[in-house]
Amino acid sequence: AAGNSSSFGGRHGGQQQLGMGANSAVFNDIESVREYDVPYHERFAIDTGTRCGLWYQVSTTSGASTLTKREDLIRWATPTVCAFDIETTKLPLRFPNAEYDQVFMISYMINGKGFLIVNREVVSSDIDDFEYCPKKDFGGAFAIFN
Repeated sequence: AAGNSSSFGGRHGGQQQLGMGANSAVFNDIESVREYDVPYHERFAIDTGTRCGLWYQVSTTSGASTLTKREDLIRWATPTVCAFDIETTKLPLRFPNAEYDQVFMISYMINGKGFLIVNREVVSSDIDDFEYCPKKDFGGAFAIFN
């Protein structure tokens, strides 16, 4: 039954071949099988059926949390969307260093309303309010704090 074998890596790092009659003790070397490219929070949502936009009752007992879907609340929750960007001074071709680089702008957008905070120690002139539309579906007026 050469066509019925499979290959896997155990906790000792080696590849092992299993045939239909292989000793099942080799499975003791497997600590867990996971999808490496699925983040834990997504795997949790998939496994438990947890979905955004629904209402849940959260309870905690002895450090263990339980989510229970609220069937009595049928109106979907409206998610709040927040995006932000922090601009800093930095040396060319380097990542910012907190020891000597300064933050000179923080932009954030909450549910389509944008705000820009400007550090006047770095930016010398006023910036006027503006509208930024990366795509026509995603517009947003930015209020500036100079």
